Amino acid sequence: MKNLNIIVVDNKIDAQNTKDIILSIYSQSVINIAANDIEAWSLLQGSNKLIPLPKVIFIDINEVEINGMDLLNKIRNNDLLKSMLVFVLSTSDRNKKEALDLNIAGFIHKPMDQEKIKEVYSLLSAYLGIIEFPRDNN
Repeated sequence: MKNLNIIVVDNKIDAQNTKDIILSIYSQSVINIAANDIEAWSLLQGSNKLIPLPKVIFIDINEVEINGMDLLNKIRNNDLLKSMLVFVLSTSDRNKKEALDLNIAGFIHKPMDQEKIKEVYSLLSAYLGIIEFPRDNN
């Protein structure tokens, strides 16, 4: 995952765990944490817009404080963002079909033990290292 900006939209503890694990696998990644859909949208299109824009976003779609499905819909309906790789995190299958219908890259069930988490993100790291992204969405 060399030189990728990634956004993790999740509760503080899970987001920090995700960040720590990704950085332990590939230290060159830039991980941005958003506590909710409003913070995430600000990083994507608002006053705190990241440049370059992230290529990957992880969203917990069923977290109480996060309106994950609305964020996912906004991303998919935005010409500059719709090609982002979106991975959905959730402890529940609620909204799974709706998320899959919005062309997410994957649905990751939470919680996972530390070894399983490392395995998932190691596989993701290998995948992101060999694919070519459409264009820079600046």
